[in-house]
Amino acid sequence: MQKNPAAELLDLIKKHGIKNPLAYKMLMSIAVNEDKGMIEKFWQLVMPAITYNRLFTSPFPKPGSEVDGLIRFASTELGGPLGINPDECHVLISGQTGSGKTTLLKWIFSQALKHGIKVWLFVKSKEMRCLLDIDKDIIVIDFDGSVKINPLVPCGISEAEHCNVFSDIFIQSQGLYDGTKNYIIQRLNFLYERHKEVQSYPSMLDLYYYIMALRHKPGRTAYFQESALNRFGGMLSGNLGKMFDCSAGFERAIMERSCIFEIDRLTAEQQIFMVNILLANLFYHRTANRNPGWVFAGADDANLLFDASFEHRLDKGLPIIHHLLSTSRKAGINIFCCTQSPHQLGSSIHSNSAIKIMAGFSDGVDLDFMVRSMGDFSDEQKSFCCGLSRGQIVAKNSFRFPRPVFAVIPAFPAGRDVSNDERDKNNERQFSAMQQPKPRHSFEKNPISGSEAISNDEKEFLMGVYLNQYKKTITEIYDIAGFSACKGTKTAEKLEGSGMMKIISLDKGKGVSKFPILLEPAYKILNLEEKRFYGKGAGYEHVVWQHLVAEHFKDFKADIELNKFGKFIDVAVQHDNKLIAMEIAMTSVHEKENIEKDISIAKADFVIIGCKDEKVLTEVNSIIQGLDEAMKSKTKALLLSKILGMNLEELVKPNG
Repeated sequence: MQKNPAAELLDLIKKHGIKNPLAYKMLMSIAVNEDKGMIEKFWQLVMPAITYNRLFTSPFPKPGSEVDGLIRFASTELGGPLGINPDECHVLISGQTGSGKTTLLKWIFSQALKHGIKVWLFVKSKEMRCLLDIDKDIIVIDFDGSVKINPLVPCGISEAEHCNVFSDIFIQSQGLYDGTKNYIIQRLNFLYERHKEVQSYPSMLDLYYYIMALRHKPGRTAYFQESALNRFGGMLSGNLGKMFDCSAGFERAIMERSCIFEIDRLTAEQQIFMVNILLANLFYHRTANRNPGWVFAGADDANLLFDASFEHRLDKGLPIIHHLLSTSRKAGINIFCCTQSPHQLGSSIHSNSAIKIMAGFSDGVDLDFMVRSMGDFSDEQKSFCCGLSRGQIVAKNSFRFPRPVFAVIPAFPAGRDVSNDERDKNNERQFSAMQQPKPRHSFEKNPISGSEAISNDEKEFLMGVYLNQYKKTITEIYDIAGFSACKGTKTAEKLEGSGMMKIISLDKGKGVSKFPILLEPAYKILNLEEKRFYGKGAGYEHVVWQHLVAEHFKDFKADIELNKFGKFIDVAVQHDNKLIAMEIAMTSVHEKENIEKDISIAKADFVIIGCKDEKVLTEVNSIIQGLDEAMKSKTKALLLSKILGMNLEELVKPNG
């Protein structure tokens, strides 16, 4: 059936935003009677406007009120408002740096606050603090450790379910494998059961210390333990360790509040973990409690949530946040994601974003990708998008205007700078009305009190020692704990004097290095389990050397206290189907026995005796000379300080 000319002409004037009443009267006449004279007069009336639009405006349709919404953030070419409604999920905002994405977020989230909508923002700057001038009841968290949050506290789901959610997100953010995930799940389930006895939750630190205290034979399980410890250790060594040091924090209270999370001080892996775990908790909390109203959740880096690599990693299916995109509507969560590289985002965000907004791009790959994501563009429209300047956008809303339109974001009123002091006072005002954080539970009575109690600074220093002992010097731990040399020295001297720790001095060939080691009272006051070593009978100095040697040969996966057929080797390296046994000699007393057992029982292919000093080296060399030729050819003695400057090939090179 042939289309009536009036209908085609109506589409034309709508496209160009022509609102002349006379033009519409002419169309009504043409619809009734296809009068060529009337059509000619129509063209004479509208052609100047169409010509002007083609010469001086964008090639996109000129919409009317159909593009308006409750949350207004831009103006169309005809001067009308462009907006969205809270129930129109979700929003993908793309554009290069400086194209206006942050300004767009400010308009949307400031409007949302004025309409009583809760907001969550994950940002990498302090710009969004200006929203406090609109609503003071916003918590600003910058992950400096002052706000306590325990990621292991379930929000709206059972402990078993949360265990799986946490493990999924943790391995996603850290790039771990499913074997490590299952290892973490088993240990976490044990801790949940253990803490039920005291009506408490395990903390991230409890999980870390528990895994560290376990002993596994060399193999897959030991590898999973090592990979988990490496990632947990990296995450807990900074401010997140302070934030997570609680049985329960403000994790449930913030679910009912507007929050700005300033994630810039976190590493990339920490950012991915925190954004994902907090949004997952928000979803489950709101689903379980059927919270009324909407929450606008925005991230100024969508790749933290929806990077394409997350979808295909390890063939394990979509991570939890990708799944939540399709179901978060029932929880009243509308997600706003900004990205500079949309071609690197997974399909879930592109397919679930009903609203897409594109600002300027200098990269043709991203421009082409967004054009395909938003629908077919004419060559003229695509060419126009190549020249978008700051604040100019092309937007599409599948609910109300599926054809993209051009609009301009107005400048956001300059906001004042909100200081950290003002932020802290505003946070404290809100936190004072909430249930306060619950400390980690101690399963053993802590006998230290009164005059023996230690300060927070001293406790923080001991924690830094615990996470780095046997590997870092005391001056390196000063830096890790954020102490000056003067403050660190005074703190260390006090802790050593009170029996909390011992400082071991080693000659590494380039001067003396000092290594702090925690003693039993420190473990008790920190509520930690001490990791014990078979070699500790030889003294702390022996254990430090073991770790230094193992760290030096870490590329070969050196093992401390490897048990081979009942013989424990101080440090063992298995390379090219050969076993290299390294024994740490503080004295020469047991070295003849060590050499014989390493070769005859442990079947070592080569034995290295690392000697504390020249005296021990001379004595051990004398012992080696008394061995039979077969053992002598497989044995070498060196100063420990020299070993730390050699590679493996040099180390096993025969004498002479």
